[in-house]
Amino acid sequence: MKKLLFGIVIGMLAGLWMGANLGKGQAIWENPFQDNSLQGRLERSQRDLGEAFKDGADAIRDAVK
Repeated sequence: MKKLLFGIVIGMLAGLWMGANLGKGQAIWENPFQDNSLQGRLERSQRDLGEAFKDGADAIRDAVK
């Protein structure tokens, strides 16, 4: 009986975690408490874009050598 109750509690917590992420349009395993505001998304995309430009510049330098 204890195992069943433990399984139900763990299942509910995992379902709540994943359901909150699906409701916000995020990946299932991401942190549901992260900043999902427009400013937070812009900061993350700016970081990703900067890394992409850096990788692209390195690839061009390597190709030109």
